[in-house]
Amino acid sequence: MELFYPLCSIVFTFITTLILSVFLPFHAPLRRLVLSRAASSSSSEGAESISLYEGTVYHQRRHPVHHSFQYQVRYALIDLDRAPHAPPNHLSP
Repeated sequence: MELFYPLCSIVFTFITTLILSVFLPFHAPLRRLVLSRAASSSSSEGAESISLYEGTVYHQRRHPVHHSFQYQVRYALIDLDRAPHAPPNHLSP
């Protein structure tokens, strides 16, 4: 029984790796296709290329010593595919 679990783990890992290796060449073209469709549908909706988010981060530690704090955060998310002036070296495909 001690040998059964490691053997099953090895077989499962081998099968999973084999299946993922077969699908690996199709990953980039499929991703490009999905992203282009998503970009065309979102651009037709008039979505902004810059989104601003604001929130609060809470942290609390109870052990070994009680300690808690919170602070405000703000994030600006920029979609480089739809930015009006994208940098020349940005990483989008």
